[in-house]
Amino acid sequence: MGSCPNGYATVTCQRVCADSDNSTLFNNQTTVVDGINYYIGIPQFCVGGTYARVCNDGTNHPGYGSIFCRGAGFAFGDLLPSNSSLAQTLYSGSPQGIIYLSNFTCSGDENCDENPSFATNPQCYTGQLETILRCSPGTPCNGSKLYLHNNMTRIVNGREIVSGIPLNCIDGAFYASLCNDGSHTQAGLNYLCQSMGFDNTSVTLPHNSSVYGRTPVGTAYYSSFSCPPNANTVDDCDAISSTNQQCWTGTMDLVLKCSRAAPIVTPSATPSATTTPTPSGSTSVLANGVTVSVLVALILAVLLLS
Repeated sequence: MGSCPNGYATVTCQRVCADSDNSTLFNNQTTVVDGINYYIGIPQFCVGGTYARVCNDGTNHPGYGSIFCRGAGFAFGDLLPSNSSLAQTLYSGSPQGIIYLSNFTCSGDENCDENPSFATNPQCYTGQLETILRCSPGTPCNGSKLYLHNNMTRIVNGREIVSGIPLNCIDGAFYASLCNDGSHTQAGLNYLCQSMGFDNTSVTLPHNSSVYGRTPVGTAYYSSFSCPPNANTVDDCDAISSTNQQCWTGTMDLVLKCSRAAPIVTPSATPSATTTPTPSGSTSVLANGVTVSVLVALILAVLLLS
């Protein structure tokens, strides 16, 4: 290397991307499961003119996958294992000079770019710890915004008891449900019941697929559901995307039991039996409208003729 003028070296770096570029799924592949389209790839974005990725080294926010998918225009998503043959296939053809980041923290469930650091694990740079995401545009949902899916109703001691899987339609784009992983606050679950017109109390039941079935295909699962004391709607509550694979396969659906006073049903007045008016001068009416007095007259006539 030649001498440096004035003792300084000049380094020129080439920008390969613009920071304003949208996040993408590198080398994404499309697959269809139960009629739902999924896009699988490596999340990639631009930082300081250089392509950047997130190293799946266990230091990042657990809901990062779903948050990135939504930021890329999808409805929801989840994280896939890095140690699969698919990961190496997706890594193939990656551009040179990629930087890898770790320690992604999040505020709420939307913004996950707060103070990340450069990844130091060498496996991040060889494709062994790539972050592999599966994103989906979701299944449009309609009908009730919040309801108990596949619910069962009983009346016990004047109480209406309804149990089912709570589903919430998010922006008309996809259904959201809760993973039964013990992470939710009791106050939050109580508020779910209250929001559906029940008392502000709830009981969590184990999931029995033979009784409550499965959630709609494409349902997104969440953990750590909680609501502030001044919540006006369920939209004021918080949750993070679940990373528990058992939730996404539908084996840990949360079943909620809500109750309220049973509606009081007032029996309608029983109409009296319709009777045929008794003709004037007759004591009663027999079948075919023949009166007792007419019947007696006929009997006397027969006796006189005999």
